[in-house]
Amino acid sequence: MKTFFTYKKLKELFNSLIFAFVFAFLFQTFLYQPFKIPSRSMEPNLMIGDYLFVEKFAYGYSNSSLSFWLNRFDIFPQTFFYNKPKRGDVIVFLLPRDHSLHYIKRLIGLPGDEIQVKKGQLYINGVPTAIERIDTQKTADTDGRDIFQETLPNNISYKVYIARNSDKSTMPNDTPIYKVPQDHYFFMGDNRDNSIDSRYLNDVGFVPVGNVLGKAKFVYWSSDFSIWDMVTKFKTDRAFKLIN
Repeated sequence: MKTFFTYKKLKELFNSLIFAFVFAFLFQTFLYQPFKIPSRSMEPNLMIGDYLFVEKFAYGYSNSSLSFWLNRFDIFPQTFFYNKPKRGDVIVFLLPRDHSLHYIKRLIGLPGDEIQVKKGQLYINGVPTAIERIDTQKTADTDGRDIFQETLPNNISYKVYIARNSDKSTMPNDTPIYKVPQDHYFFMGDNRDNSIDSRYLNDVGFVPVGNVLGKAKFVYWSSDFSIWDMVTKFKTDRAFKLIN
């Protein structure tokens, strides 16, 4: 009778699994890590169902770069090969109050900046950002939302959503001045009325430099989350799209 599993075959299988794990760990720690978009906070630029790669070497390596839950432990005391992010970059970071959670937002405030939102208008160091309404989108749950083109002081432009029926007199559309501490960043979602971000100090707040994981680089797949929809509703207009 022929034995299907032999010691040699089991050893080869074990070695293959170890190699695959080490390769995946090194790839995700030093090169690119895949993520999926679970919420609407970055619409209209990133949608629920988008799968993207995050460039891990964009800003250097830190404890946050580690994969397979190792980023929950303080293994590295500092960031190595650190490169400063640019205002307007779309970045994945570890939530300051819970390192098991990853957030993706747009970098708005650099260390030392003063950030404020007044009646839905973003101000950076007392100067309003350039903003232009380019379209209106009807929605089932609101009176509609306007699509704006927002341009930061370094000429980075992108689209943002602002709901028409949002209350412009309350948070987060009318905020105090946030003074970004040294070695911290201030992030906001592009879907301004549907994003828990640095405006909410008790939930996200200022994000330490060491919590930055990497730069969102490109969407490699976009679909609904079910297996059937992944096959039947492949969104070719979004797949392999660069993120800006």
